[in-house]
Amino acid sequence: MGTFDLNLARVFVLLYETGSVTATAETLHVTQPTVSYSLGKLRRHFDDELFRRNGRGLTPTAGARRLYLPLQRALAEIDGTVRQGD
Repeated sequence: MGTFDLNLARVFVLLYETGSVTATAETLHVTQPTVSYSLGKLRRHFDDELFRRNGRGLTPTAGARRLYLPLQRALAEIDGTVRQGD
């Protein structure tokens, strides 16, 4: 499967939690096209649409719902470990 960029995991988790490319971009201090590009990479990596556009934003697919908790927990663990080193 190859390597996986943790920044993509952050994009995924925020997209899942906010349902918004704009809110995700603002939170990560990146542009909306950067988030859209990252979503494309995520879709290719997991071979899943992950999110469908609706009138108000993004709705997670079944594949995204399966991925959310493991990725969210992994990021929380990494963030906690990094903070301990401060």
